[in-house]
Parts: sequence; structure tokens; C-alpha cells
Amino acid sequence: MRKKPFEIFEKDKLSIKIAKITTLIITALIALAFVSNVIFPEEGESLPTPYEFLELMFFPMGVLAGMLLAWKWRLTGPLITIGSLAIFYALEYHAKQRFPRGLTPFLIIVPAFIFLIDYFVSKNTGSRV
Repeated sequence: MRKKPFEIFEKDKLSIKIAKITTLIITALIALAFVSNVIFPEEGESLPTPYEFLELMFFPMGVLAGMLLAWKWRLTGPLITIGSLAIFYALEYHAKQRFPRGLTPFLIIVPAFIFLIDYFVSKNTGSRV
């Protein structure tokens, strides 16, 4: 039997299960990081400035909100996630004249791309869960 090109995005929706599990893991890790900073603050660390608070609203909060919304709305949620990360990068560039280093933010939004791919594949095949 020949496999379809996007079979992982059809029928049992293994891709969605993976995206949901990774979203939960990412959310838990980010929540743990926030809680640990509140319980065990570093010496000399102050509260975020209003500008930093604005950045935090987009990354990680906007990114996480978008991924959680993607559980129900497979197009809207990922677009919120990707848009939030893009706005965060624009704000960071505006403040520091450089983009943040590292791939962590892009790895964090991988589940959003899985939800987005599932939306378009399901739309074309008519098999939404």
C-alpha cells in the first residue's frame, strides 16, 4: 500500500497529538522559569521596565496564548503565535539595534507550525478533527 505524502496529518492525527504534548511541555517549562524567578530572584534583579513588560506580553505570553488557542482554532492560534514572535523581534531590534541570538524562540513555536500545516492539509482533504 502506498502512503500519501501528508499521511501524518490525516486520520489518527498523530501530528496534532505531538503538537499538543509539546505545547504543554513548553508551557510548563516557561511557567517554571517564571515561578523560579519569583521564588528565587537573582541578586540585584529588578522588575521589568515597561518596555520589557511589553516585550514579555508578546514573547512568551502571546506565543503561548497562540499555541493554546491553536488547540481549538488551527489557523488563528498559529497566526497569533507567529505574529507575537515577529512583534517581539521588532521590539527587541528597536530597543537594542540587533535581533535576539539563538534558536530557542523558533524551536518553541514549532508546534504552531504543525497546527498550521494541519489546518491547510485538512482544509484540502476535508478531514478535520
